[in-house]
Amino acid sequence: MPAWSRPRRAWRAGGRTIAPGAPGRPGDLRGVPADRSSRLTKGTSVKPSVDPTPLYARLGSSARMRTKTLRAHERVRRIAAHGGYAAWSGGKDSTVVAHLVRETGMRVCFFDSGMELPETVPYIVAVAQQLDLRLESIAARPSAWESLEASRVWENGSPLAPDWRRLTNLHELTIAGPSRTAHRRYGAGEVLGLRAAEGVKRRRLFAHADDGVYRRLDGTAVACPIWDWTDDDVLAYLAYHRIGLNPIYDKLRAVGAPPRARRVDSIFDDTALTYGRLVWLQRGWPSVYDELIRRLPRIRDYA
Repeated sequence: MPAWSRPRRAWRAGGRTIAPGAPGRPGDLRGVPADRSSRLTKGTSVKPSVDPTPLYARLGSSARMRTKTLRAHERVRRIAAHGGYAAWSGGKDSTVVAHLVRETGMRVCFFDSGMELPETVPYIVAVAQQLDLRLESIAARPSAWESLEASRVWENGSPLAPDWRRLTNLHELTIAGPSRTAHRRYGAGEVLGLRAAEGVKRRRLFAHADDGVYRRLDGTAVACPIWDWTDDDVLAYLAYHRIGLNPIYDKLRAVGAPPRARRVDSIFDDTALTYGRLVWLQRGWPSVYDELIRRLPRIRDYA
């Protein structure tokens, strides 16, 4: 069984061991996944690589970026008054957000679906240690793997595949549920790395927001401090602060994925059948793809 599909172990925090995202148990202030890190890093480079292009570092020190960064900090402070957390997926945008919230003392929460690509958890561990983040893992219960297999949607001959989103509801399991857990523990505020440049739906969202800040019907308050940043702004900020990118970006570029498809995602989620993601998974992570097909064989019909 590949390392990334084995049962999850406990995360170590502050010299003691806690279950990852155990219901009702807040993690330690400095929780990082020690055991899982050593297990997942075998055969994987986990050292984030800083973009070698000096241009991005120079852009990061420009007056324009200083102004943008100050505005981003102001947006974070508006939400920090409510308590809450910052969501971190290991992608470049949420990595900027994880760095921005350090001065507020907010928790940084990683929602562990159980189906992350092999590079993501080691990257999160390395950067959390580099930046001294208040990191906590909140695990999906059951894991995405367990939910998909239990649904029997992707078995050979299953007539249920067209309804797989409704039958598995991965968004509730891996995003909405862990988010409610984080709010119960830490407060009503939430900081996300969403940006208007990512698509039409995001632009519509921010058209009704107050400078990247909005409230949900459930009473939670959300800040998207880099909502008006470009891709170059994000890369410049990370280069200036010497924060490397998740190695997933380099791998996707190497296998020919277009810029739109270069994202840090789970092995399989609600958008897994879009943007050619299964093609890039097969090219970049063939052993992961083979395990996906072995456990969920009908997915091959959609690849």
